[in-house]
Amino acid sequence: MSAPRRLAAIALVVAIAVAGCPPAPGRVPSGGTVPVAPAPASPHPRRAGPVTRATVAYVIDGDTIIVTMRARRVRVRLLGIDAPEDTGRRGCFGARATAALRRLLPTGADVRVAVERHRADPYGRALGYVWRSDGLFVNRVLLRRGYATTLFLPPAGSYRVEFAAAEARARTLRAGLWRSCRHPPRPPPPTRRQRTAGAGPRAPVRANVRPAVDQETGQIRRARFAAHPPKPALRNS
Repeated sequence: MSAPRRLAAIALVVAIAVAGCPPAPGRVPSGGTVPVAPAPASPHPRRAGPVTRATVAYVIDGDTIIVTMRARRVRVRLLGIDAPEDTGRRGCFGARATAALRRLLPTGADVRVAVERHRADPYGRALGYVWRSDGLFVNRVLLRRGYATTLFLPPAGSYRVEFAAAEARARTLRAGLWRSCRHPPRPPPPTRRQRTAGAGPRAPVRANVRPAVDQETGQIRRARFAAHPPKPALRNS
């Protein structure tokens, strides 16, 4: 084989080998495009209602917002958290909590809202979770930064463990109200209307009544009594 033909064969073998090898790290392939890793999936609620796109209309306080959703305005109470009251008479850190939520959710911001189906608080507000368009989970961030405490209404929410860990972190780091307030506010106990959302009827309290004895037979007459607070009521079986 002549020298030119030998060189042409070697060049062909080298070209085939190079074409079958992947591009070296940091080098752009011959097509001029660089492969891009897929973006992480946006967070979505676990065992919650469907996610709906909405726009922030107004922030009422540290845990309540008004959003425009499906061409109507809806008041949404952030589920799983409780922020201090934004009044001059009650609590510490209320005004700061409200200001923090307004910074997180300015008017006109696009959000995703997951509202619990068939659930509302005694004031008619929808209960839900809120994410910003960049994926930031607003409910959890307020807990992590110490702008709210946990409040779990029955039945327990989908993020109970996650929210409790966020609150514990803020308490350990003395973030937000855990540093500024001498006695950080605790959420009030659930009202009777809130308890009925997930709790069944309260079991009657058995009264401590001595059994009656039949004077003729000497046997104990079996009778059951039930006391229902606040007014005990006796009921014979």
